[in-house]
Amino acid sequence: MTDETVEKTYAFFEDTGQFEEFVEFSFYAKGRGIESAGLDLCVAKSLIRTDRLEFARSKLIQINVKKEDPRAYVLLALIAQKEKDWEGMKKMAEQALVFAPGSALLHYLLSKVCEGMGLLPGQGNWPKKRSGWTR
Repeated sequence: MTDETVEKTYAFFEDTGQFEEFVEFSFYAKGRGIESAGLDLCVAKSLIRTDRLEFARSKLIQINVKKEDPRAYVLLALIAQKEKDWEGMKKMAEQALVFAPGSALLHYLLSKVCEGMGLLPGQGNWPKKRSGWTR
C-alpha cells in the first residue's frame, strides 16, 4: 500500500469522522503485512484528532527513530501547539525546517509559536524600540 493510497483511505475516514475506526483499520492492515511510514503518520493524525496525544507522540517518535520524517516533526509540533508548549512546538518546527526549508506550513507554524509566546506586533513582549530597523 503506497503512502498515497493510505492518505486517500485516511481522507475517507476523516471525512466521516471515523478516527477510531481508522486506527482499527491500521491494525487490520498491519496484520496483513502492510507497513509504511504513511500508515503510521495517519494513525498519529487520528490519535491527535481524538486527543490521545501521548499515544500519537509515541507513534511519531517511533517513526523518527526508524528514519527521520519531516511530516512526523510537523505533527509533533501540532501536538505541542495543542498543549500550548511553545518551546516544544518551536523545536519540532525547526527540526522539520531542516528537511523542507521553503515550506509555507512550517513558517506558518513558527508564526503560531511567536503568537503563542506573545512575540507578535501588538502583543506584550513585542519590542517597543526598534533601533536599526528601516522600512
